[in-house]
Amino acid sequence: MPPRESLRELARLARTAGAAVVGQALQRRPRPDPATWIGAGKLEEIQA
Repeated sequence: MPPRESLRELARLARTAGAAVVGQALQRRPRPDPATWIGAGKLEEIQA
């Protein structure tokens, strides 16, 4: 499944579970960070 379609599906699942989707982000990385799955910069952006 293409990444954007995966995000749409994840958003639908979250809404079905009663969660509010407040944003989405795609990030290309050579390999996922084992602790967060995203990079340190993106993690700081999300936490802000």
